[in-house]
Amino acid sequence: MFYERSRHLLSELEDAESSLAQSAVNPRGRLRIDIHGTPANELLLPRIGEFHARYPHIELAIGSGDRLVDLVREGVDCVVRAGEPRDWSLVTRRLALVPQVTCASPAYLAAHGSPLTPSDLAQHIGVNFFSASRPDLFPYLFEVDGKLEEHTLKGWISVNSVNSADSYKICAEQGCG
Repeated sequence: MFYERSRHLLSELEDAESSLAQSAVNPRGRLRIDIHGTPANELLLPRIGEFHARYPHIELAIGSGDRLVDLVREGVDCVVRAGEPRDWSLVTRRLALVPQVTCASPAYLAAHGSPLTPSDLAQHIGVNFFSASRPDLFPYLFEVDGKLEEHTLKGWISVNSVNSADSYKICAEQGCG
C-alpha cells in the first residue's frame, strides 16, 4: 500500500520537475527591475536586444532610482545597486566589479596642482556623491598597498547617484573639483 501511494507522489514530483525545466528553458512573464542611471545606460540597456532575442516571452519593466525598494510591497523582482547591501535579509550577488578613476579637468589641476597620493586630496575640493537613501556623503575609497582608505573631500557641490557618472563628468569638466 505504501509503494502504491508513493508511486503516485513520485509521478507528480517528476511532472513538476519537468514543467520547471521547460520554464527555465523558455521563461515567460513580467520581470520588474530597478536599476539606476549609469549602470542601466552603460551595462543593461546596450544588451537589451540580445536579452530579448534570447528570452522573447519576458516582458521587462525597468525602473530607475537610488532609493531603498521594498521588493515585496512594490512587486519588484530584482534591484541592482552599487556598493554593499544594507538589508542582509535579501539574497544578493555581486554582478561586477567596476573600476573607478578619480580625475579632474586640466584647468582645475593647473590652478590647484596635481595630487600624487590619496592623502594629498585633503588639500583639494571634490565633487561629492549623495543618495536619497543615505543621509551623509559617500567617501572616496582608494586601495593603497592592499588596504582600503577612505577620504572625505571638501566641496561645494554634490551629485545624486541616479545620474552620477554623467554629473561627475560634467562637474569635473567645469573645474568643480
